[in-house]
Amino acid sequence: HRFYTKRLTFWTCLAVICMVWTLSVAMAFPPVLDVGTYSFIREEDQCTFQHRSFRANDSLGFMLLLAL
Repeated sequence: HRFYTKRLTFWTCLAVICMVWTLSVAMAFPPVLDVGTYSFIREEDQCTFQHRSFRANDSLGFMLLLAL
């Protein structure tokens, strides 16, 4: 009980929450800025994400960031 009240203050929790949200927005935002990344398929009435360049280590990089 004493450890958590000393270490996990309001400001510490707020900093961790802000850091997690910043990281998640930074990982999710680049496809939005890339023009032409999403294309609309009229037959299916949906948008799809077009992978223009795929490298073998893209998934590994994503998993490492996710684990962090």
